[in-house]
Amino acid sequence: MGWFGASVPDGLPGTRPAQAGHWLGRELDALVFEGGAIPPVDALAIAAGLLRGGGVFLLLAGEPAPTPFGRRLRRFLAEDIVERVAEDGTWPVPVIPSRAEERRLNAGQRRVFRALACAPSWPPRTCAILTAPRGRGKSTLLGALVVHWLLRTPLDVRVTAPNPDAIRPLLGEVERGGGTPCRGGTRAAALYIAPDALLERGLAPDLVVVDEAAALPVHLLRRLARLAPRVAFATTTAGFEGSGQGFRHRFLKTLRDDGHRLHEFRLDWPVRWPPGDPLEDWVDRLFLLDAEAKAPATAPGRPPLRMRWVSGAGLAANESRLRAVVGLLSDAHYRTRPSDLRRWLDSPELQVGVLAETRGVGIVGVVLAQIEPGLEPGLADAVWSGLRRPPGRFLPCVLAEHGALAAARRPALRVLRIAVDPHWQRRRLGRRMLRATLGWARRRDVPVVGASFGAEPGLIEFWTGAGFRCLRIGFRRETTSGLHAAVVFRGTSSEAAADLAWLRARAARDWPVWWPARCGAWKPGSPRRSQPICHRPGLPARRSIGARFVPLPVFPDRSNSRFRRCDDGCMQTRSGLPLCPPRSGHCSTPRCWNWPAGRSFVRSRVLRGAGT
Repeated sequence: MGWFGASVPDGLPGTRPAQAGHWLGRELDALVFEGGAIPPVDALAIAAGLLRGGGVFLLLAGEPAPTPFGRRLRRFLAEDIVERVAEDGTWPVPVIPSRAEERRLNAGQRRVFRALACAPSWPPRTCAILTAPRGRGKSTLLGALVVHWLLRTPLDVRVTAPNPDAIRPLLGEVERGGGTPCRGGTRAAALYIAPDALLERGLAPDLVVVDEAAALPVHLLRRLARLAPRVAFATTTAGFEGSGQGFRHRFLKTLRDDGHRLHEFRLDWPVRWPPGDPLEDWVDRLFLLDAEAKAPATAPGRPPLRMRWVSGAGLAANESRLRAVVGLLSDAHYRTRPSDLRRWLDSPELQVGVLAETRGVGIVGVVLAQIEPGLEPGLADAVWSGLRRPPGRFLPCVLAEHGALAAARRPALRVLRIAVDPHWQRRRLGRRMLRATLGWARRRDVPVVGASFGAEPGLIEFWTGAGFRCLRIGFRRETTSGLHAAVVFRGTSSEAAADLAWLRARAARDWPVWWPARCGAWKPGSPRRSQPICHRPGLPARRSIGARFVPLPVFPDRSNSRFRRCDDGCMQTRSGLPLCPPRSGHCSTPRCWNWPAGRSFVRSRVLRGAGT
């Protein structure tokens, strides 16, 4: 029994919906979910996957809100699978059948078990990849394999995951099968070790099992793959579990590029519930978790393509088109969750560009774009000072943070996602959709179009080839992609283009200051890369963009949110560099360059980032 909501009764195990991810791996016979008018959809999808076959899912919900997604939810709640109970009505509580403890593996699990049982004899730098939808017995299989390795081999085996609660069934299977208390330790050490602690150890295990791997950052998975000679990665494929597509698109490709041998396995037959379970089917259809791209294959004589723009409400009105769009976007990007679907349908500022055949229903490309309102003068100044960061205005905030306050006061069109069906790629259709997006913004007097994405060479080449210019790269890697986030802009008017050219010139000027201290994925001057993100003649080609840096000035003229000009004039400018008055001492104004904490920040970020 479990309870998801804000008012968990005393004596019942429960959690708030925001913490639903910590319950992954548990199995329940009954669950109560406090939903309200529009339930937290990510938590709802997770909660439904915790129930065993024959269990009861009780949703406490009000009347759905009159929004596109609310109308969709109302339609699904009216289906025969849902039994509606009035607040003052009676409801015969179903009898949950008692279940015997079943520990035998089914045919699919046995096939994978036989293949992975000999993993200790594999050559070094070999990785096993196990994927499965929810409820397919992945954790049970991994537990049986760990027991086999511990009892039949002398290897040092360790298990890691985002948190121990996520692998509770795995650890329970090990304790039952091997008679070894996991928390007490095996071979004088704990079986489960957190990922960070495992990487900090001096000696590497012989074999590492990484469960729920898609919920870990890609760069962390890459380090784990290098830690032991043999690593088994297991993950679920549903987007609400974590960065499932990022695991498939980004991480597996990285493993191959690093020279690892891969053995891939998949479980499809359900174990937690019978095949064709109505609740699983209902959740998959509601949130389109099973949506797939179904673009027609390219062939001579096919009808020409045309770009159409629809709103979220218009997208919700056509179920077949909605499934095709969501399937294409889900397959092409690192993470898609049920909350993404709700936002796409309900956001009034969102526009969906669909590239499809003029005749027929084949959709070959999709672009999602959202209008972000500009910042009011006072708000823009607060953003520049680092005091505010209003949600839903990402691009104007980036401009304000780097001193372009006039540009930040105007609206911007942010490209959230863009995808082309694999059968239609390498035909310049992505650039065609971007040109259509720029035209749409120009017709509505939106002066700036921009986007944020993981900075990898192929994507940078795509955006710069479409006329966009990169004006910022983040310090930290993104969890979903394992890459540093790049922000690109392009103006649709001469005034906006001039503002962006000014920012780009400053970025090129200060590029050497922010040059990374260690090499990364792409070196300027490498094959097929015509120029670095912020080109400046004479820059050394031995550095790369893959480390921590921000290629924008942090110094005066409102160029960084960390610092601001003081009333007593501590910050002065000469050739774009700060000069502190000799007798000024330490300024007491927070966020001033001459403030002690500010000077410490610049020393740690600028000097280290420049490699000095």
